[in-house]
Amino acid sequence: MKIEEQYTVQLKFTQVPQGRISSDSLLQVLAYPATAGPLLSGKFQQWQPILDVLCSAISPSDFNRKAIHRTISAGLTADLIDRTTGRKYLFPAEVLTSWKLTPACAIRFDLGLTAMPS
Repeated sequence: MKIEEQYTVQLKFTQVPQGRISSDSLLQVLAYPATAGPLLSGKFQQWQPILDVLCSAISPSDFNRKAIHRTISAGLTADLIDRTTGRKYLFPAEVLTSWKLTPACAIRFDLGLTAMPS
């Protein structure tokens, strides 16, 4: 039986001039392996659709989406938390690779958004 790799996901903004999110800001998605495996990452200029997809995956609640948005907008790193358990949400590796998060640069996101080099 093959054990599927699982990852926790963190979001944070990079390139935030003068502490304000702008069209130049990038959303960095970091996926850390729960056990062994490579760190997966990507940086995206069109971040709102990605944030919506990630938040919808863990909870349909607008509260959760707003809390994550406020956290990353404040310049903090946001872990995606499973609201039912209070633990970091575990995403299967196949889900992250379907989002085109890989150890490589110049990756594409499923929604047709181009990631920036890491």
